[in-house]
This record gives sequence, C-alpha cells and structure tokens, in this order.
Amino acid sequence: MFEKGLRETERVLGLKQVDRRKLYAMIILAVLIIGVAVAIAYYYGVLPGLPYTGAATLKIFVKPASGLPVTSDEYLGPASYWVLDPTDNSTIASGSITSDDDWQKEVDIEAGHPGYVWVAVTPPNNTYYLYKPLGDESVIISGIKYYKVPITKKEVSVTAYFIKFGNVVIESDGSLTLPADTEIFTTNIIYNVTPEAALYNLTLIVSFNVTGLKIDYVTLNGSTIEFYHLDKDNDDVIDANEKIYIWLSGQDFVANLESKNVTYVLAITYSNGTAFGENETVAASLTFIAYKFDKDLPYVFDEMTKVTLTTDTAYYSK
Repeated sequence: MFEKGLRETERVLGLKQVDRRKLYAMIILAVLIIGVAVAIAYYYGVLPGLPYTGAATLKIFVKPASGLPVTSDEYLGPASYWVLDPTDNSTIASGSITSDDDWQKEVDIEAGHPGYVWVAVTPPNNTYYLYKPLGDESVIISGIKYYKVPITKKEVSVTAYFIKFGNVVIESDGSLTLPADTEIFTTNIIYNVTPEAALYNLTLIVSFNVTGLKIDYVTLNGSTIEFYHLDKDNDDVIDANEKIYIWLSGQDFVANLESKNVTYVLAITYSNGTAFGENETVAASLTFIAYKFDKDLPYVFDEMTKVTLTTDTAYYSK
C-alpha cells in the first residue's frame, strides 16, 4: 500500500527515478529525526501528555526567606529532610542539611516512579517557620507533613525557605485623657515587629474593665482591618471582660525582612464614649499573641502553639 501510494505521489508530482530516491531518503530522514526528537523529549521529561518516569536527580535547597539581608550560614540551623516513594511510602533518602553541605542535597530518584515524590524539610526547632509550603498538595505520614514534588525531568529542585519566629514591642499603648463630653474617640497603639523575623496569625486581644463601649472600626497603617467581638450575651455592646480579637495579619504572616524594627500604627475608633463619665478611667487590657508551627507539621493549625508575645494596659480617662 505504501509503495502504491508513493507511485501515485510520483505520478502526480511527475517525479523521475532520481527524484524517487531523494523522496525515499527524505522520508527516512524525517522518520529518524522525529524518532530522535521524541526519544530526547521523553528522556528529559518534556513530552506533552506523558508523565516522566525515568531516573532523575532531585536537588533540595535550604535558604533564608527571600529578601532577608542575611547569609544561610548566619541565619540557618541544621535542617532535616526526607524523600519518600509514594507507591509504598518507603524512604528514598533522609538526613540533615547543614553548612557542611552548602545547604543543599542531591537525591537520586530511580526510574519507575509515578511522576512525583513526597518531600519534607524541617527546621531544627519551632523557633523557625517554613515560610512557604513546598508544594500545593501534602500528606501527613508518621507525624511528618510531606509535600508532593513533581519529577518532570532528569533534574528537578525544591527549596525550603525558613524565617525565624519574631516578637512584638509596644512603643505606645494608646492611653488618652479625653474631654468630659467625648462620645467618639480614637486611640493609636504603636508597636514594632522585630527584625529578620515573622509572626503567624498575629492577633491583638483587647478587654475592658467597664461595660458599654463599642468599637466602630479599626485601621492598621491606614487600612481597615477586621475584628471580632466575642459578644457572650448578644447585646451588641462590649461588656466588662468580653474579648475583642483584632486580626493583624489574618491566617498569614506578618514579616519584617529588614535588619531593623518595623513600626505599625493600630488605630481603634470607639463610638460610645459616654459609656464612662468624668473622673472615671477605663483600663484596656492589651495582649499580643501569635502562633508557632510544629516543626514537623507546618501550617496545621491544630498543632500550632499559641504564644503570648507581650501585654500592656492602656487607660482612657476623662
């Protein structure tokens, strides 16, 4: 059939015997080129639609969070790593990554893998955060959180970025002395986040010694942020000792990537200043909290440790 089709092509194109040989040679050459291209694409894992299952080298890097003005040797502590075969969760490689390794490891992945491996990289203790997840998918195996790292070609890499757990320093608690007839007033709480560090889910908890105050809105450096009133009796006013939660970072990091303190101004506006009268003082209890990760289970909220960073009391008087 191929010969018949070729003769028909020759007839239509009016090819001579010498042209026929050239056509044969061109077809053979084209087949060879396509075959070699497909083989190379498969070998390097770039063939569309087909997962790469050949042998590979996985490079694991450990670095400070991007933007920190520090070197790895200055900032990091020994990290641990595990690489698992997802077909049976057996260990392909594990160990530590230190300055002696130049903060990187190479792991040989044998052919026959399903196109990915499970990887975990943990800091020496919970004074560090894994600043970014290693991947979009994860699984917990034997108390350690692993991330899915695709093996798509002969050489792939993954980087674990770490940042230290920080602290808050209160510069001003926002104490005020107000005119006797004040109804609406704003207090500014000024605080710093310590250098080259981060805090996860940074929150300010506020409570009062009087009943009747209302918070109208809250801004952080000029931008409105959310707060939550734990209103136990649903009367829409803040009773004595009821708590207000002000989310300063949400379920995310506030990070100071600089080598000096970064200052934040938290403005709380109250709309019911008549809740306390002349010669009366309101004591506003301020508590800053944040959460440390379990070093083996990053981003798992139930395994985080709530830490009280600092406390203070502001006084509003008339």
